[in-house]
Amino acid sequence: ALGDDNTQTPDDEDGLFIPQLDAGTTETLTLSITDLTSACTSGFDCRLSGWIDFNQDGDWNDPGEQILNNEVVSNGITQEQVFIPSTAADGFTFARFVLSYDSQPVGTITFDGFTHGEVEDYRVEVVSNQPQFDYGDLPNNYPVARGDQLNNKVVLGMLIDTEPFPRASNNALGDDVDGVDDEDGITLTPLLPGQTSTATVTVMDVDNVCGNGFNCVV
Repeated sequence: ALGDDNTQTPDDEDGLFIPQLDAGTTETLTLSITDLTSACTSGFDCRLSGWIDFNQDGDWNDPGEQILNNEVVSNGITQEQVFIPSTAADGFTFARFVLSYDSQPVGTITFDGFTHGEVEDYRVEVVSNQPQFDYGDLPNNYPVARGDQLNNKVVLGMLIDTEPFPRASNNALGDDVDGVDDEDGITLTPLLPGQTSTATVTVMDVDNVCGNGFNCVV
């Protein structure tokens, strides 16, 4: 959500301070409104609407994803209380906020039809209290594999990531969308027909599980 900042103009996503969002709690968003022409006090209502993609499915159409609906705001610093559903998926997702002071409705999913105001998009982080797992991310024709990462006692490699649901992809990179590429546990020499390849395996055994009555198997 940085596409409009790759120009000679400054990064204008400065209207809100959004903390890390904990699922199942009420969070405080701090807003900074600049009313250059005193429109908010000259017969117009300045209204703010906002959405967060809580289930990370690429839209804001789901129940509860509109967190602000035409809330009246004024010039200066103000705060809004928003509830983060307990079912919100863990990880990074996207939010949109629309400020307008004309008569067109801004609390709609189309986000268009207004001539005064601003749109700001944010990448936000949700910390979920739901069980998280490490899924495979091969294309859909392969069976889904799931590893329990609740305790993170034994993992391949040094990095760990978890997903709220499988993210199948054609290039097996679907579970790296959270910014963590955790496929660092196995290194293979080139695979040549009729020849033996060598696999180097790195295992992180946090609690010495593999040497305490259990066999760790790859």
